[in-house]
Amino acid sequence: MGSLNMMMDRMPDIESDCLYSAARILREAARSSFILKMPTASHQSDKYSDTLADAVRYSRRHGTAVTVHTLGTRAKTSGTYRARFFEGGTRKRYQRRYRGRPLEHKRYLGYIKPVNFFMSAVTSASAQAMSEMEKILQEHIKNIQRMTETT
Repeated sequence: MGSLNMMMDRMPDIESDCLYSAARILREAARSSFILKMPTASHQSDKYSDTLADAVRYSRRHGTAVTVHTLGTRAKTSGTYRARFFEGGTRKRYQRRYRGRPLEHKRYLGYIKPVNFFMSAVTSASAQAMSEMEKILQEHIKNIQRMTETT
């Protein structure tokens, strides 16, 4: 009965350990996928204080979930917001005005093709993340069993 009470007391910490370890695995997989598909993502720019690969982050725990995302930070000197355009792509863009005056014929500016680095990384690393969560849970259970056996 003592081990069950101890398990209930430590369950929030155990859950956090499992969630954050899985989030770290997914984040690193997404970063490496981003750099693999777009090698310049790891280069430092003169304009921004960070790299594009720094946009892959995870959030704080909300209930029983930790969100891994590519939205970057909202810091003033950060350029990580650009990563979302490479993940999902952009629509075709046209220039309609030049120096405030409408153009007779709109000028085609192009678009960004989606790289899809994030979803491919999540699908490939999700099994590893689940196994890591199971491993951490088993370690915590064994530690609690050892502690109850010694008391």
